[in-house]
Amino acid sequence: MLVTVFCVVFAYIGIRLRAARLQSRAVAAIQAMDGTVLYDYQYDRANNKFEHFREVPIPTFFRELLGDHFFCRPIYVNGSGNFTDDSLQFVGQLTSLESLSLGGSPISDNGLVYLQELVNLKSLGLNGTNITNAGLKHLVNQRNLESLATYSTGVTDEGILELKKSLPSIYVDNEEWLSNMFRRGKEKTAVAPKKLIGKEGQDHSG
Repeated sequence: MLVTVFCVVFAYIGIRLRAARLQSRAVAAIQAMDGTVLYDYQYDRANNKFEHFREVPIPTFFRELLGDHFFCRPIYVNGSGNFTDDSLQFVGQLTSLESLSLGGSPISDNGLVYLQELVNLKSLGLNGTNITNAGLKHLVNQRNLESLATYSTGVTDEGILELKKSLPSIYVDNEEWLSNMFRRGKEKTAVAPKKLIGKEGQDHSG
């Protein structure tokens, strides 16, 4: 029995170490492109803000033995307007992400293919990108996605209506969509979900 327990524990550690190495490489690639990555231990959920000064709440011995990425999960990434379609392959490896801001990045519909495994994603910012209605099909299985920002893109009412067949409760921040919705007298139903707010009060939702 004891041998079985040890085998299970060591197998788990092995799996987590491989995942941590993959996560570490993906984060390093994102940061090399001037992207920002924030982690679960930095997020104060009670006050809805990030506290950047927080360190991994694990004893130094274990951090040095197993590495920080063994114990933490990235939940927020900001591309700082520098990401390309190829860059998103690294973002797509961070399956714990809850908020992703790609505003101003020269990404296209093809790049969204890499985001299909981000099943925990709640907020996605695509303002000022080259995304069109065709790219939204890659988001239809994002069942936890609550908020999508598509100002100054090729996304139109038609694409949003199609997306809402799969994600009926999603809030979409798009100039054409909101303008037409208000004209239809439905502004009271347009309630944006809570956004991730940073240490200095900045909006981290994208």
